[in-house]
Amino acid sequence: MQIKLAITLALGATVPLMSMGQDGMLDGRFGDAGVRHFSPDGTTSRSIAFNAVRALPDGSLVAAGFIDQSLPIPLSEPNYRVVIAKLHADGSPDVNFGSTRTLPGLLVLDNLRVGARIQEARSIALMADGSIVVAGALDAWMFGGFTLKISPDGTLDAAYGVGGIALLPFQALDVAVDSAERIVVAGRARGEVPMSRGIVARVLGANGMLDTTFGDGGSVELVERRADGSVIDHQGHFASISVTADDRIVAAGSQEQDGANFAYSIAKFDDQGLDASFAGDGWLKFAPTWAPSTINSIARVLLDESGRILIAGDYKGEGGRTYPVLGRLSGDGVPDADFGSEDSPGFAPLDDTTGFEFDYQAPTALAQQADGRIVFTATASAGSQPPAFVAARTDITGKLDHDFGEQGISIVETDPLNLVAETTGLTLQGGQPVMVGVERYLSNDDASLVRATVMRLVADAIFADGFDETTSLPKDATHAH
Repeated sequence: MQIKLAITLALGATVPLMSMGQDGMLDGRFGDAGVRHFSPDGTTSRSIAFNAVRALPDGSLVAAGFIDQSLPIPLSEPNYRVVIAKLHADGSPDVNFGSTRTLPGLLVLDNLRVGARIQEARSIALMADGSIVVAGALDAWMFGGFTLKISPDGTLDAAYGVGGIALLPFQALDVAVDSAERIVVAGRARGEVPMSRGIVARVLGANGMLDTTFGDGGSVELVERRADGSVIDHQGHFASISVTADDRIVAAGSQEQDGANFAYSIAKFDDQGLDASFAGDGWLKFAPTWAPSTINSIARVLLDESGRILIAGDYKGEGGRTYPVLGRLSGDGVPDADFGSEDSPGFAPLDDTTGFEFDYQAPTALAQQADGRIVFTATASAGSQPPAFVAARTDITGKLDHDFGEQGISIVETDPLNLVAETTGLTLQGGQPVMVGVERYLSNDDASLVRATVMRLVADAIFADGFDETTSLPKDATHAH
């Protein structure tokens, strides 16, 4: 069984935390007993949700997502508006950041595009000059997106795009920055056949314009073709992106195959487009060998210091249950036999036998500590268990690290009266995992509300790295949603 860590929620019940030294438990020095909430007032807003979080060099944190206005507003105005929050290293809101008096530390952005009812931040990246880049999606079916650039104090960069915001003709699901300070974005583009295509774009960091030296006018869309050149109607998307030391781009997600099966999808790009040195033609699509799974997807990808590709995804196991899997491939797309097991070289599938006992558990974010250990978060649900936030840690070979939580898995159990809890993002702050998520709960008048949650877990890296919330952070690799 996994360890269950009780937290104090705004709604009520308090259960004592476990002793302060165990990895994977809530860090009581952060926020209020390890947790910080951003809650809607139930009148002007119904939901606040964070999808991503990043630690800044000084230890402060930036999170991004959306706020649901849920007001009687014109159809030309969004219900979901982009929100960005900033917290000090100890989890207290930065009162000098933001635009709302009732929610210190929270910046709410105005209408990014007229008519887009959903305007949602999905990912965060940092630039060398301290600027913060946020990327996201506009509406589910219009397939629009954006990047925006702000200073650490929340001021939009007027030289970037239009007033700090650059619109994109596709959903931006993840963002990163290369060594030349160019912004790279992965996501989902709309076509005719197929309707949904994986896309990667490169944007100039100074002004938000597409970098026309990359691909076809600044972007590359991937579709499968027959021998005669005709397009195969297979849906696809890229959920995550990372950049190599020589500024090649690695993107990962899912690609439909024959019979509505979905395969893992990883592609590598150079300036011209697909990098043929990777997997033969630049695009690797494959199904798991460890389970007869037909629905497979990669949620996060990052590169380790050796240039190897780390992935966190999911697969369908016995009984149709969704389970996590971690993988490691060489830079040219070959599964690394030193990772995983003999039965699945290069991959570490997790299931009931390793402690993942929920009905549904899918990774949402991925990070690697300076010592090589891998941390990931997952959204998990089970009808017989109360809502909970989930994190896990493995060693460098993908085996669960039993020094974290119980047998490598930490469950932060929320109030049993909550309706839903989802873990959505992760960053490493001096080696300590900081997670963001959402909780759906009933207010005192029985209204269904959603609040954003930020929490920090204990990790022994704080002792090795010497982080004391006043020093700069060690180099950890993070790819948070």
